[in-house]
Amino acid sequence: MNVDRSTAMSRAAKLEELEQEIRARIPRPSARLHISLSNPPIRTVYQTQMRIAGKRDDVLDFIASLYDEVKGMVRPDGTLPLSVQAIESESSEHIQLLLVRDLYEG
Repeated sequence: MNVDRSTAMSRAAKLEELEQEIRARIPRPSARLHISLSNPPIRTVYQTQMRIAGKRDDVLDFIASLYDEVKGMVRPDGTLPLSVQAIESESSEHIQLLLVRDLYEG
């Protein structure tokens, strides 16, 4: 049980580190030309998901541009309605992320 908890904590820390790296980047919408976008089969009325895969720099720069587009929608708690939910795969050059966008404020 401790292993599962420490794994979950390390995943959360890694996601937070990735979020900080994305926020520090200069948004580059043209990175869209070099990545793959798909929608996972799961969608709810409250949120939508997007899978983004490609070269690490292109993926992170494109997500930075998405964050830039929604920066005016900051919630009272300081968060955006868009966030990285999971790192689905990662290597030194490529990354595949699952992005979640809340459709309604909770």
